[in-house]
Amino acid sequence: MIRGYIYNFCFEKIDIDIYNLYSKILIILINPIFHCIKVKYD
Repeated sequence: MIRGYIYNFCFEKIDIDIYNLYSKILIILINPIFHCIKVKYD
């Protein structure tokens, strides 16, 4: 399973499941607000 990490405020790491619908929604909602967010894949 592909895992990803959301870096909120460039330092707080939140482990998420990329295939989780709520995680995708979370990325869509937060992304425009916090420009420092980066999503990385293992």
